[in-house]
Amino acid sequence: MNQQNIVLLVDDRPENLVALTTILKSDNRLLVSATSGNEALGLALKYGNDISVIVLDVMMPGMDGFEMAQILGSHSGTKRIPIIFLSAMSPDSQKISEGYKTGAIDFLSKPIDPIIIESKVKLFCDLKSYEINQAYLMKKLETTHEKLKEIDRLKSAFLATASHELRTPLAIIQEFVALVHDEITGPINDDQRDCLLSAQNNCIRLGDLVNDLLDLQKIQSGKLKLNFVSTDVNELFSGCVREMNQLVKRKGQKIVMQCQESLPPICGDKHALTQVLVNLLGNASKFSPEGTEILVDAKMQGPLVIIKIIDHGPGIAEADQEKIFRSFTQVGRQDSMGNQGTGLGLSIAKKIVALHAGQLQVKSTLGHGATFFFCLSPMKPALELQFFINDRMSSTPVDTPDQALVLMKQSNPGPANAADLENLRNGLEQVLRGNDDEVFVAESVSVVGALAPVPNDQVDHFLRRVSEGMQGPSGSNNGLSSENISWHVRTLSADSPEGWIFDFDEIEFKIFCTPGV
Repeated sequence: MNQQNIVLLVDDRPENLVALTTILKSDNRLLVSATSGNEALGLALKYGNDISVIVLDVMMPGMDGFEMAQILGSHSGTKRIPIIFLSAMSPDSQKISEGYKTGAIDFLSKPIDPIIIESKVKLFCDLKSYEINQAYLMKKLETTHEKLKEIDRLKSAFLATASHELRTPLAIIQEFVALVHDEITGPINDDQRDCLLSAQNNCIRLGDLVNDLLDLQKIQSGKLKLNFVSTDVNELFSGCVREMNQLVKRKGQKIVMQCQESLPPICGDKHALTQVLVNLLGNASKFSPEGTEILVDAKMQGPLVIIKIIDHGPGIAEADQEKIFRSFTQVGRQDSMGNQGTGLGLSIAKKIVALHAGQLQVKSTLGHGATFFFCLSPMKPALELQFFINDRMSSTPVDTPDQALVLMKQSNPGPANAADLENLRNGLEQVLRGNDDEVFVAESVSVVGALAPVPNDQVDHFLRRVSEGMQGPSGSNNGLSSENISWHVRTLSADSPEGWIFDFDEIEFKIFCTPGV
């Protein structure tokens, strides 16, 4: 980006201005002259911080250079302009100090050395050009970033819409193909059966692609809602193995479970973790030779539970081990139809594990199979509450209002039973009916709560609405009694993640009543 540098020359003697103009004249500079402090101030206010440097004579009648520099330094539109003072007398240390305080960058004595003043002015012009170019590039980068965000948003919206629109006709196609294949509509020969079977398989592949696209869109838009609960690792694995048994048996393979005894339950979403494990087991079967074993391993590693899926496939080159987690990316894929996929499974699995505060990784050497592994946190009191908060807040745009976190529990001592929690949940949902506020249950700490977009200055009003809705005669609101409900509220901001984490044991619950009463 080419732009002239503005240089303001100030001297009460015209002949000095002519000399300065002759020395500093350049095609990429706009030299502006003034013969008094007042005239120079007018030009400085006109051009503002676009001026690259001011060459200012100290000794001028009326307003001298120091006074002018003080005025420029007090104005937001001119205080960043560098100033080079010129003086016919060698200034003493006090004058130099005074000049620097008013904004001077340098002092030069008259008569001026043309080479020195040219080099100093050039330096400030180059700095200004760099500053202007940086600002231009930053603006261009921001504009490009906004355009890419809009393109990505439109892409996601298109994929989501297209996926939804594909589901219905795809289901109809699958149903009619199945009717013909099963000879409901009449007998078919072997060639026709093979063709229909191929059609069925491709319908299944297309259905998987549609589901993967929808899952990816939900994750990227922050709309994938996870239900963190206490999850038994052995039960989770057993369910996944049952789901995959038919697939692996067709290849003569076997899934072997090696789970450490007495593993603590983990905190996670059972459906989402099943999706991750089924994907990893499916890949292990897909890329492993017939008759091999697929190992499923889980054990404690420090304070975490580490889960591994180990196969005997061709392995993954080190250069490709990061690429395989990218959306729509496949590496080392054979040409056979059996190894074709959407290129989304591992990307979705990695994102789901990340939502569980883990990291899906792979270790592999070409020719020696692959080990996919990730760590999850054992279930602890209030951990599912913390995951819920992190999940919701991380998907909240930073420019949205603060979120009011409202936690409620029965005031009676001891853990609440399922009926108590359900009553609390139903009562809070009735109060928040018609709002986007989402009610959740943290079973491990017998707490029901909600996150609601409420600005700081409206928290009291929000609590009053909740309190008035929840209170009532004993036995009303699904059997709730207002004097037996305790509550806690705090404000969370999307741009302050450090405020999302807190020690549940230090939370103070109060008897539920109208705030301020």
